[in-house]
Amino acid sequence: MGRDIDVVRRAYVAFARRDLDRMLELLDSDFEFHAVTGEETGRSEPYRGPGGMRRYFADQAALWDELRLVAHDFDQRGQWVVVTGRVYARRGGQVIDSSVGWHWQLRNARILYCRVFRSSEEALATAPAVAPI
Repeated sequence: MGRDIDVVRRAYVAFARRDLDRMLELLDSDFEFHAVTGEETGRSEPYRGPGGMRRYFADQAALWDELRLVAHDFDQRGQWVVVTGRVYARRGGQVIDSSVGWHWQLRNARILYCRVFRSSEEALATAPAVAPI
């Protein structure tokens, strides 16, 4: 299960470097991404597949002058990885510095699903429970 956390960590590194090619290597072909950036751009559907990740990279570059994600805690919960951290975003005179959380689901060591939450508290409150053994 530590392998899933390693994959998710690599996704944060790829995003920090804005390395779209590396990010695409980490994704399952059925990838689905629910991002706050999508909501901010008026998008009602999640980003899906490799094309969706390309669109997300373009949307976030157009929306934010600066966007940094800092992942602090990684928690494996069955097939899910729950991450909490902070987001730093700037556009024009608006600055956001707040807690944030993510739910990641992997299949065969590839990212199948990710959802971003506007706070770490929300991510933790809605996190999948650990399945009993």
